[in-house]
Amino acid sequence: LAALANLGDHVVLVDYDGLCAKPMPHLERIAGKTGLTDSPALAQAASRFRAPTRVDAAALDVDRTLLDSASALHRQLLPHCLD
Repeated sequence: LAALANLGDHVVLVDYDGLCAKPMPHLERIAGKTGLTDSPALAQAASRFRAPTRVDAAALDVDRTLLDSASALHRQLLPHCLD
């Protein structure tokens, strides 16, 4: 898959669910990785994130094969997200 094949030193993956659940620690790690250090701006940005809303995938009217493929890719990418 292209997403996995293009991982490298200049690629920063962020777990969006984790970012929404605990924005400040995630934003601080992103800032450290990217060289951004404006703490007041980080604090302001952190206030914009909200915990993700869970959706029952079974209730969605989507192609199950596509949904399963996307879920599998997500599981493969998570270990590569910024710690």
